[in-house]
Amino acid sequence: MRSNGRTDEHQLRPLSASFGVLSRADGSSRFGFGTTEVLASVFGPKEVRIRDEKIDSATLQISVRPLNGLSGPLHRLAERQLRDLIEAAVLASIHPRSAIQVTIQVTGDDGCFMSAAVNAASLALLDAGVAQRHLLASVTLAFDPNGTLLLDPSLKELETAKSVHTFTFSNSNDAVIAGVSSEGVYSQDEYKQACTVAQQACATIHSFYRKTMEQKLAPQ
Repeated sequence: MRSNGRTDEHQLRPLSASFGVLSRADGSSRFGFGTTEVLASVFGPKEVRIRDEKIDSATLQISVRPLNGLSGPLHRLAERQLRDLIEAAVLASIHPRSAIQVTIQVTGDDGCFMSAAVNAASLALLDAGVAQRHLLASVTLAFDPNGTLLLDPSLKELETAKSVHTFTFSNSNDAVIAGVSSEGVYSQDEYKQACTVAQQACATIHSFYRKTMEQKLAPQ
């Protein structure tokens, strides 16, 4: 049995998601893997400072705020990775000379906050009505010291992992990787195994998105 009660190595923690959780934002969402939860807010498209203006597209402004204390190198890295993923997903060219601001607030962290941040940002952009080429779904996987692949690892599992992999897939083509980040020591076969499991898990998350949206749009 895994440290957080799961009996299957390839089992996600319970997924949670909600839309419109912040009344003052143009769009917002909350997404969670178990007790790892992230709140995302979107403002824009809105006026942008002249120095940041792009004549042919919107300027993306990404901010990641930790659960406690000040942002550090890990959060700066997360901002860069989020910007790359969102720039590829958002149709920024239809909003030239404007800004789209995405703020990520970590509200609970028991591992995999980066994947939760990607998912929350994608849903918040959807809630804001920002045009996107596709919705992103992200999961993290880790190989433990014995070489067992663990999907959606907890902090305790990440502490002893020999490698960690975060995959992001789009709903327009579940066979194409939108983004990947790997660290640690791993073989090519292990990478392929992680990719296969991640693809299946992201398809599950995309299905969960649809159900969540249907619940939001259903007549009360």
